[in-house]
Amino acid sequence: MPLTLMVLVSLVLSACATGPPVTSLASGPSGTIRFQTLTIPIPGDAFLAGEETGTPATAFGVLRLPEVPTGRVPAVIVVHGCSGWASAAQGWATLLPQWGIATFGLDSFSDRGINEVCTGRQRITLGSRLTDVYRALELLATHPRIDPERIAILGLSQGGLVAVTSSFVRFQRRLSPQGRHFAAHLAFYPASCWTTFIDDDKLVPVPVRLFHGSSDDWTTIGPCHAYVDRVRAAGNDIALFEYPRAYHGFDNPQAQERVWLPNVLNPSRCHWVEETPGKLVHRVTRQPLSRDDPCILLGATVGYNEQAYRQAKEDVRAVLTQVFGLAQVEKR
Repeated sequence: MPLTLMVLVSLVLSACATGPPVTSLASGPSGTIRFQTLTIPIPGDAFLAGEETGTPATAFGVLRLPEVPTGRVPAVIVVHGCSGWASAAQGWATLLPQWGIATFGLDSFSDRGINEVCTGRQRITLGSRLTDVYRALELLATHPRIDPERIAILGLSQGGLVAVTSSFVRFQRRLSPQGRHFAAHLAFYPASCWTTFIDDDKLVPVPVRLFHGSSDDWTTIGPCHAYVDRVRAAGNDIALFEYPRAYHGFDNPQAQERVWLPNVLNPSRCHWVEETPGKLVHRVTRQPLSRDDPCILLGATVGYNEQAYRQAKEDVRAVLTQVFGLAQVEKR
């Protein structure tokens, strides 16, 4: 989806998200729901260092309940990428209810006045996005139709970064004082594997699954193979699904098969290491994290791959069926 169209979609969603933020879903609502969160200041070093800083903010999501007449149902929080709420995220948010799973399509950008962060013109910290998903988790747990022990997260690209890092015990303990955690973490082509965080091999003991195209030149798969191997060796339940000849965004049927985006920031040749809490440096040069680092290039390929998307749906369905203890559902 072109960035201009993504901006229009984001503006439409924001216009629909009316009403004050809520602190409970005990009345059983569905549809657009706004809630309170925090915006963590840029550059975000303080958040990684453990400082409790942030300004009050709101975010919203669209809650879709499956057509299940009675009983509690599992849920998945769907987290968008750097372009904001777009077609790929919308696809998952509307597909999963057909499998008996509620979805909460979380928009972290619109209420903050952010259109997109792919080009670096606007920014949002990892701390802000992690706070959003844990606030959404706490909120969904109050809904009478949702099983609070069966809420998973599925994120795309930058949302995949959120899906992976929300599994870190380091952040889970900090952002969920009640000890609540996600039932599973599903990350599509996550923008996370080029960064080594402190204690990134200490995960909440639930399944973490990465879904990645072998031809992705934006968030390349090699570092994700290395990360998964390292974290699995530390005793965590983590695995990577690889899809041949698939590019970034292969799960978006609304996209063309191959499109070059010339203006997006591409850090796929970088590797940063969190040297001390909050201090990210380049692994080789030891220079502090900067958008001006020569390793960051411009441009990346995105594109739909029908075969990869079909297989990814089967893989996601199998993971969620096992995690949530669902009966096998009809293929869609």
